[in-house]
Amino acid sequence: MSKQTSNSFTAVRISRGASYLIAQTVVSNAVLVVSFAILARLITPKEMGIWAIRLENLKREPNATSVQLVKSMNLTIRSLNESVFRKFKARAVEEGMKLGEALTQAMHIWIKQSTNKPEGSLLDLETFDWGKGTEKISAKIDEIMYG
Repeated sequence: MSKQTSNSFTAVRISRGASYLIAQTVVSNAVLVVSFAILARLITPKEMGIWAIRLENLKREPNATSVQLVKSMNLTIRSLNESVFRKFKARAVEEGMKLGEALTQAMHIWIKQSTNKPEGSLLDLETFDWGKGTEKISAKIDEIMYG
């Protein structure tokens, strides 16, 4: 066998191997695309997002507590007092509420209370001069009202 024929066989083998690798890559990508399409039909986009967030949270902090709130939020809470959380959860169960509903209600109440604070006190009020002859008006009003 000549050297040229030997080189031809080697080139054919290399091209066959490359063809097999290309075919394998194309087939495996096609299988992945079909699998993804089937999976995408089985779960909703919201569920897909929740799973993606859960997996991301597990990568970042495997020991963190992951809580799913209401319907569409996933939240990781750090530095949570465990005994307070247990009491809160038990109270929610007693009321027949889901944990997310109870937490949402508690947050609404906290926001309402923290924003309803008065913007000053009575001590911040300044006196007003009602004019001459009104210096004893408060005593006169008290006399009329209370006798």
